[in-house]
Amino acid sequence: PVVMPAGMVGLYTAQQALEYKLADRIEETRFDVMKAYRLPPRSLRGDPLEGRTPHAWRIEVTGQVNGALKEALERRIRRAVSRQANLIILQLECGKGDTQDALDLAEFLRGLMDDAGENHVMTVAYLTEQARDTATYLALGCTEIVMDKQAKLGGFEQLAQENPTHQPMRAQSLKGLAEEQGISALLVQGMLDRDLVIHRVRSKRGRLVRTLLDGKALEEDKALPADQQKWIDEGQIKGQGELLELSATQAEELGVAQLVVDGPSTNSLPVIYAHYGLAPDQVQSAGPDWLDELAAFLSRPVVSVFLVMIGIAGLILELKMPGVGFPGVVSAICFVLYFWAHSRLAGQLTWLAVLLFVLGLILIGLEVFVVPGFGVTGISGIVLVVLSLALATVVKKPETTQEWLRFGGTISTLALSLVAAVVGAFVIAWYLPHIPYANRLVLAPPEIPHEEEEETTRPRDRMMEMLGAIGVAATPLRPAGKARFGEEFVDVVAEGSYVPEGTRVQVVEIEGNRIVVKEV
Repeated sequence: PVVMPAGMVGLYTAQQALEYKLADRIEETRFDVMKAYRLPPRSLRGDPLEGRTPHAWRIEVTGQVNGALKEALERRIRRAVSRQANLIILQLECGKGDTQDALDLAEFLRGLMDDAGENHVMTVAYLTEQARDTATYLALGCTEIVMDKQAKLGGFEQLAQENPTHQPMRAQSLKGLAEEQGISALLVQGMLDRDLVIHRVRSKRGRLVRTLLDGKALEEDKALPADQQKWIDEGQIKGQGELLELSATQAEELGVAQLVVDGPSTNSLPVIYAHYGLAPDQVQSAGPDWLDELAAFLSRPVVSVFLVMIGIAGLILELKMPGVGFPGVVSAICFVLYFWAHSRLAGQLTWLAVLLFVLGLILIGLEVFVVPGFGVTGISGIVLVVLSLALATVVKKPETTQEWLRFGGTISTLALSLVAAVVGAFVIAWYLPHIPYANRLVLAPPEIPHEEEEETTRPRDRMMEMLGAIGVAATPLRPAGKARFGEEFVDVVAEGSYVPEGTRVQVVEIEGNRIVVKEV
């Protein structure tokens, strides 16, 4: 039969290529090709950098995996990416903490892109001997895994003991992360299920296939007649009654780890760099920035003691000298910092910004509605609001020209917002009473008959005559109180924060019905 007429270019389907002996076999996926030819799992990995020149950064991850570490690590990674990093090596020395925060970090690492959002950023997890349990979550979110010879992968005891309503969803997320890396989901299931038994098997007949099989499926296969059995048991990887925890050697054999190193990190890091074609001087380190150092500083026990001491001292001074003033503001700030540093929000600067913003609004509210005049309370409130906005938007100290430009843009936006708010408030206050329908939102002042208006002008004239008058504080002025001028007692407001009873005072300002005095 004619396969192809003369003058035509051949284009064969897979089945035709097999039929014409142009191909030896047909496989569904690259993983099937790997199994058929007994290739190592790393052979399936393409170039994560897609030919780009590597710009590598190393980040040490220590402590418990919680909200504070999550926020700090994401900030440091974004800082590295903003410096054109496309290869990030995470030196994992962490463990314990919150499994949900660990999963969120893994998802963040899995979807990490450059600033333009066009290219993936390659991430390498270096599991040290100190890395435990939740560090595995982060490792599964990375592009590749490197393990110290003494390191362990797994140990999901914490997740296995968690609330049953949360466990299935988090276990499914872990399996998804593993499968994206070409890691068998059965391994992750073995890290969570004590009753699961895992065997390594190879095909009994036909093309050679090596895979993992759970104990139940293997027993079912063994129960079949010998000529129908598909698998040959090559050994048990996980027994019943235990959670799977892979050693570095096992992880490398199963294709989970791409490299195993031996020795302390000072000796192992150059080996890792060389594996990725890097010299040690080509790898930059992303250490903690000033925000991380601030969070760590406030969490120190000695600092906590000072915060409580200053807070209580300020509270006592405020009670001794009533009226919300400087001691009260300092006390409030100290207690906010103390409770933030010792709560589940410790280290999460976004929440610190929220707490300072709320405290600032409270102080401004006290200044407007409670404390007469404008002093320490109002100024402190404004400063705290501005500081909180800066904490929420300016995540690091500007260093490069681009970062300074971005910083200037952020500050300009805040300044313009403040100016627009003030101008808008004045415009609304001026025009609202004259806008039809909208003026119903404003309470109009009552109309005063002409006779009553004349009567009200006379006390005002008498008040203006008091300007410069000297009297005695009849009550403590905190700062509001009463003063005696001759035989007349008048409501006054002290210019300072507190004036004791019996002190000589002088009227220095009259504004409407408000008489301001100062100590003389």
